[in-house]
Amino acid sequence: VAYDLADRWLEVVDAGAAERRRIEFDYASGGVSITSLGEGPAAMVYGSTAHPMHLLAFDAADRGLADYGPIRAIGGGNFCAITHQGELVIGAQYSHGRLWAYDTAAPWAPEGGNPRWMAEWPRDICRPRTALAHPDGHHVMMAGFADYGLCGGGIGIVDLDTGQSSLLTADEELLPGHSTITLVSLPDGDLVGGTSVDCPGGGHSTATEAELFLLDWESREVVHRVVPVPGDRNLIGLVVAPDGRVHGLSSRAIWFVFDPRSREIVHSQSLSPYGSVPRHALHVAQDGSLRALMSSAILRLDPSAFTHEVLARTPAPITAGGARVGATLVYAGGPRVWSFTE
Repeated sequence: VAYDLADRWLEVVDAGAAERRRIEFDYASGGVSITSLGEGPAAMVYGSTAHPMHLLAFDAADRGLADYGPIRAIGGGNFCAITHQGELVIGAQYSHGRLWAYDTAAPWAPEGGNPRWMAEWPRDICRPRTALAHPDGHHVMMAGFADYGLCGGGIGIVDLDTGQSSLLTADEELLPGHSTITLVSLPDGDLVGGTSVDCPGGGHSTATEAELFLLDWESREVVHRVVPVPGDRNLIGLVVAPDGRVHGLSSRAIWFVFDPRSREIVHSQSLSPYGSVPRHALHVAQDGSLRALMSSAILRLDPSAFTHEVLARTPAPITAGGARVGATLVYAGGPRVWSFTE
């Protein structure tokens, strides 16, 4: 009459009996794939598995890994992207387009409101791909693909001070036919987004090339747009270097550089010999250089000279990029958490 494969039990009602009888069982498996990892407060890294969803926490200092268990309201979904604002870990949920907040200063109580969901945009951001904490310290947001059968996803924003939420739609405020799947903030608070023209939920694409756009934070208006990699349909990841230039990776493993001051693409080169590009692949190191988590290698990128070198060949393919804590990069390979310390 009931079962839960993840928690390893089933319930039966015997013939002629009035009460349920629970049978617990066990099994070995290869584990559940990890879909996202992101830095939280206190140098912790938080992650989400998918189908079913569990929240995990990794301590980069002592390499301790904790399984916090499921959030029942998410069920078979997952957090597609994770960030943090202050003590709050922010998760972007598939498939209802919800934005969650977990207060790490309070006890973990998923059935008691911690974490809690703050807003939802099931039509416009059914399948999130990116989450961002704005540098003003008050706003968090997520973006991604629209609902099944639709094309063009928006950006959902929550004001943590007031609890109010707002939505920038692809058709009205952003780029029609595009979904924002990577998003970063510039030092002045303006946003830079990278798009996909795919429709993974079964919609019909109306645009042909992914674009980079600059969004004025005060007016919430797109003030510039450009195609950084002609012919590519997806811009997978972005990061802002210390000099203010924006570095990105496309789905064809093209490393490109955008200067928001001149509004020009100033560099482009292929990194395809190192494999494909996972989500959340780009990070800024302590010395100001960049790190790229490719599927088969970890690279050091020089943001000024536009050169690169291999720091490590990975023992297993990187399937989800993650977070940088000090000198340690944390990433996922299927169901396993890996770390690399320079």
